[in-house]
Amino acid sequence: MFEKLGLRVATTDYEYLDEGAYSVVFVDRAQGKVCKVYLATQPIDHSRKVFAEEIEAYKKANAQKDLKSLVPAFYATTSIQQIIDKDGNDVTSKFYPALAFESEHIPQRFKKANMAAPEKELARVKDLFRKHGINHLSDISAWVEEGKIRKVLDFAVNEIVPSWDD
Repeated sequence: MFEKLGLRVATTDYEYLDEGAYSVVFVDRAQGKVCKVYLATQPIDHSRKVFAEEIEAYKKANAQKDLKSLVPAFYATTSIQQIIDKDGNDVTSKFYPALAFESEHIPQRFKKANMAAPEKELARVKDLFRKHGINHLSDISAWVEEGKIRKVLDFAVNEIVPSWDD
């Protein structure tokens, strides 16, 4: 949806890298960081809950010796001032700029884990995450090398299902 727009975070070196259902990921290759910014496609209350669950999962995973090597380093939540397209047009209104975080950039190809990882390896990794209370793993993406999951993205403590109240 956004790939051809040439998006970037104004006054930074963050440029468009990828997007998912809830967010766009920007990369600053020189700093080795990504910035994930939530899209304004869901009600704000729902997006806040999803964001909180993802942040909590990153913090938990980064604090555990047996998970830390499987996830990108988490740096901080942040607030984006402005997102612009390749022509300099302000497109910030398409995002929730306060729902953003920075983490380590892993310059590898990630694929949906259930398609990329051997079943036994995926089960092993999911069990490790669940052991530490990280339970929303149905949508994870993974960098898999030689049949081993090296890094995992797109996980959360719990899945947040949209409700009519959001």
